[in-house]
Amino acid sequence: METVFAKQFAYESTSKGLAGKLVDKSIFTIMNAGFLGGGRGYIDNGVGIDDEAWNVYMNAFKVLDDDTAKFWGVNNYGRFINDRTPKNNSVTYVEELDVLRNDLKAFLDTVYFN
Repeated sequence: METVFAKQFAYESTSKGLAGKLVDKSIFTIMNAGFLGGGRGYIDNGVGIDDEAWNVYMNAFKVLDDDTAKFWGVNNYGRFINDRTPKNNSVTYVEELDVLRNDLKAFLDTVYFN
């Protein structure tokens, strides 16, 4: 993000300090991760493995995202984090990937259309 959203593109120096230049824009992050407590989605979307750890990580990401969004002048619409990625050699890989895809679509529908 720091490379793409660089000074003079995402923010600039003004007489009052740094100011975001992306007003009326939004950010939403989609990422795969290693084990973060077991979950797929965002805050309160743990899958019963270690939901407390999941929420600690998700709330930390929210602080980071909110701060970054404020700096650039954009709205933060959150994240979809997946740490339940199907294994490439799984015999049900296609079905598991379809579940992941449908989970992401449902999450995006909630964020953008509800």
